[in-house]
Amino acid sequence: PPGTTNAAGDDASSNDTECDATLCSANEYVSSHVCTSCPVGTINVAGDDASGNDTVCGECAENYYVSSHVCTSCPLGTINVAGDDASGSDTTCDDPYSYLGEGECRQSDGNYPIKFSKGYYDLNPHMIGTNAQQAMDRCKAKCILSSWCLAVEVMLRGIFPTPECRLVTDWNAYVVESGNIFQNNTWGGTQSIDGENYQTYCNDGSSPCSSSNVFNGGSLNSREKYYCYVKSLGQAAQPTCNGGVIKTSSDGHKFCYKNGGLTFTSAEDFCKNNNMQLVEPKTQALSNAVDYVCGYDCTWLNLKCTPENPTSCDTSYDNWKWVSDGNSITSGYHKFRKESDGTIYGGAPGEYCGHWWKTGGPNGSDWGPQTCSSTFYGALCLMESPSTL
Repeated sequence: PPGTTNAAGDDASSNDTECDATLCSANEYVSSHVCTSCPVGTINVAGDDASGNDTVCGECAENYYVSSHVCTSCPLGTINVAGDDASGSDTTCDDPYSYLGEGECRQSDGNYPIKFSKGYYDLNPHMIGTNAQQAMDRCKAKCILSSWCLAVEVMLRGIFPTPECRLVTDWNAYVVESGNIFQNNTWGGTQSIDGENYQTYCNDGSSPCSSSNVFNGGSLNSREKYYCYVKSLGQAAQPTCNGGVIKTSSDGHKFCYKNGGLTFTSAEDFCKNNNMQLVEPKTQALSNAVDYVCGYDCTWLNLKCTPENPTSCDTSYDNWKWVSDGNSITSGYHKFRKESDGTIYGGAPGEYCGHWWKTGGPNGSDWGPQTCSSTFYGALCLMESPSTL
């Protein structure tokens, strides 16, 4: 019968036999006697009987909440534990930060902690619209993804129109527990974190960062237009790979991968559900790592053309921007190229999402535009970068 199986070899001349019910795996449900993957953002326990009635994935996954009986992604910078009942009342996501107040984040002893600082130039000036709030949300979301990040400091001073995000940590969290190293342990030294450059600051520039930097819950040094948020203990969301497979490149980059059949939004949601984001190969090193684990048409990239325009998106690189920080690909490494007629290779009007296209070759891989509703590609999420890069 539908939803059952039986091994070969039953003796037709002997007694009657029966087929065995097919039991669905975790995060699958029964649809017309077929075990089917749960929709993104939902979960289900293992054991649904495919020979019986249809079932549903009735609980929300981690970092989703219930809104009008729909599992919905948590707002940027917030988290939620898995298990909310989609058939019940609406739920909410939690802010995993405690607001210390207006001022600089300092160590508990009042000294300067280790900070990695980055400007959000796409939100310049921060004084208009929702730019300041977007900077707050983006900085918090970045810290949530890193276990070593203990607090965030956001600078919104009027004399500096570009908002700055500072990820706060200490020696034990960043070096001892997470195994990272400093690439330039000097005041203002460049530190690459997930392919993005930050400036290193600690000890007011008087000495390099060291084991003497102990955050210990932190303290506040009052200063106008600086805002300090300390991550609440035990609530940091760690990268997982539920519903995917872990792949590791030869140089130590670790990824979570879900095979094709995803729209751009579904791929985004898959990575968010696992506390990550779609891969952004902004450097040759990260591109080589993706090249190592990916095949042809492997994955969507965390790359979109904004604002959407059928002409400029097909002819200019300027509006193609990384989703995480809003920076154009023209500011760094990328693998788009153009046809002889000036249009972007592989693109067409109305294609506003970027994907990993070809693999191999002496120069790594080519990327291409595609309609965001296409289901040709999967989701490759960056779980961990080697500490030496």
